[in-house]
Amino acid sequence: MAANGPDALLARARAMTPTDDGVRACWKFVVRGIEAGWLDEDSIGEVVQALADGTDRGYEELAFDHLGDELRVSFLDDDARCSPAALREALGSLLTEETQP
Repeated sequence: MAANGPDALLARARAMTPTDDGVRACWKFVVRGIEAGWLDEDSIGEVVQALADGTDRGYEELAFDHLGDELRVSFLDDDARCSPAALREALGSLLTEETQP
């Protein structure tokens, strides 16, 4: 598998442990979305842009919805809430690491 393939993305996502409790709760759904094949580098980039723009995004049964100043990340029937800016930073860090040569 290529260094920047889906397995590498999943490994990086699993290795990240956000320090913020809310982001950590949301992050588990990001990892599950990658495991399910609903998130890849392109869709994560779309989520990063949507969080910057304040818009909502969804992929299959994974959703990123703004609720006032909070972000609700839901996976199937489970959800968590966190700071949109903090999750955007974590996702951006994942992409930065993923796209390095």
